[in-house]
Amino acid sequence: MLVTDSSKFPINLVQRILQSSARPVRSSGALLCGLMLLLFVGSGVAYPVSGDGPFDDPIEILGSFLLFSLLTPYLLMCMLAGVRANDLTHRQITPGLPPGFSQDRYQLMHYWPLPVLVAIAFALLANVNWSSMVLSPGSEGFLTSLLLIVGQIVMWTMVGLVLFVSIHECWILGRLGKVVEINLYNLNALNGFGRAALNSFLMVVGALSLTIVQAIDREFRAENYINGLYVGLPAAMVLVTLPIWSLHRRLRRRKLEELAAIDKEIVDSNSAVADTEAMLRFNALLQRREIVSNLRVWPMDTTIFSRFVLYVFIPPLAWVGAALVEFFLDSLLSG
Repeated sequence: MLVTDSSKFPINLVQRILQSSARPVRSSGALLCGLMLLLFVGSGVAYPVSGDGPFDDPIEILGSFLLFSLLTPYLLMCMLAGVRANDLTHRQITPGLPPGFSQDRYQLMHYWPLPVLVAIAFALLANVNWSSMVLSPGSEGFLTSLLLIVGQIVMWTMVGLVLFVSIHECWILGRLGKVVEINLYNLNALNGFGRAALNSFLMVVGALSLTIVQAIDREFRAENYINGLYVGLPAAMVLVTLPIWSLHRRLRRRKLEELAAIDKEIVDSNSAVADTEAMLRFNALLQRREIVSNLRVWPMDTTIFSRFVLYVFIPPLAWVGAALVEFFLDSLLSG
């Protein structure tokens, strides 16, 4: 469904990109990455000459510009892929909504400037080392300083925008989880809620893992990752719980109600009567109770759950790997 309200700019842009080509996610990411690399490499700041103003380590600066050029398009790709996947989920669950129920999927999207302003403020106040910036035009290191600031603004603007769109999407799914029809014997129909949580979690995990490019100079600096953790960890918790929590509670309650109803039927049945039909019904109730007892109460199958467990370990392993490589190279060079 197309959104024509100009105040909901982000989702308008996403929909136009998704309709622009056969492979909109990859092509958009590659285009944005290419443009940013062209800007940084073409201007000569990606690898400044050693001694360019306060920038004594050109490889450290290269790591920063690589982060801008990789993380920004990665987040754009995640937003596009997430919205497209949620489109399919919405189409699948629409038949299971109560009659007359209407849901504006993008009802709060017009508030997008607020997270963008917060992201820009965070970029300027918490991610720019102003003491090392050269802000006098024409001075040595001015262009490098300027593009470092621009890179932080662009990257964190994308972070704010993507998190806003993703949280809004997950919030809407969470509201739908309160009313969607539940069939305990066809729980796979609800896996879209779990996939939305998984995709959002993967987005955050991938973003945190990409920050490892800042260690390209073999220096593992904790300050390069702390702001990402401040944003990424709360975002992951919110994005994972929003689309599935209300549905999880309903599934658990529905399962308990089903078990109580089966238990009542078992108690009411006369298993002592030597009647073939009664015995068959009694055994069927016991089997049914066993089946219901083993039903999951989360809208995700074992494949989705196992991926959650796997993704948890990706950023720590990447950071530990960077630290080990630094230790190994330092030992090798010193030897």
